[in-house]
Amino acid sequence: MSIKINGNLDSGALDKLTKPQGGSKAAQAKAAEKTAQEGAVTKFSGKFDNINSAEAPFDTAKVEAIRQAIKDGQFQVNPEAVAEKIINSAKELLNQR
Repeated sequence: MSIKINGNLDSGALDKLTKPQGGSKAAQAKAAEKTAQEGAVTKFSGKFDNINSAEAPFDTAKVEAIRQAIKDGQFQVNPEAVAEKIINSAKELLNQR
């Protein structure tokens, strides 16, 4: 369907009137999530900058690789590994009682 505007046919005019402008809710939610992740990375990125790799209690190269993956939106969470760690942690807490 086309709409006549000022004597000209504008086939996209109907889309502009019926489709939400500014993207879908899913796209907006994804953008908000990315902004939140970037904020968290920025917040914590400078915390350990002064620690050299010899005295760090963790693998600084691995941490940097993860930090970059999060910034790039490429970090993948392994839900099975997370679930296993949570279960093991809960078991340890219950055994301490």
